[in-house]
Amino acid sequence: MVATFPSSSNNDFSSQNLNVGAMPAAGTARGIAARTIPQGDTEKVQGKAVTLDTQGWELHRASVDAIAARKIAQRDYKKVQAEADRWERRLQRALKDDHEDLLHEALLHRNAFRDRARQLKALVERHSIQVSTLKSQLAFWENQL
Repeated sequence: MVATFPSSSNNDFSSQNLNVGAMPAAGTARGIAARTIPQGDTEKVQGKAVTLDTQGWELHRASVDAIAARKIAQRDYKKVQAEADRWERRLQRALKDDHEDLLHEALLHRNAFRDRARQLKALVERHSIQVSTLKSQLAFWENQL
């Protein structure tokens, strides 16, 4: 991602692009490869290093996204589960007080929130597996450098 900043002072930054998403280790892998490989093969190694940098960045980005998605799903699960618990208490109160009209409404809402909570819990579990897989892949990638 390239960010361009407007000029707001005597320093004109509008013509300077800053590479916001660059990985700091990108040049390091290419520099090491260039020093340890014979001169004729340097271009091949640099191309491979760029590919590894790109793959590493993509794995890192996917990990961050998966962690964020898991946190959102966990937050939503907790809210929906709390709502299901609230409707369960209302259902128990309606049963105790013998309010048939409230009983039907509470049962309907409790079941709907329980179903949604079950779906969100499964989503959290899938995101957890994805995060774990991506972290393993990222660790493997880092060992390849």
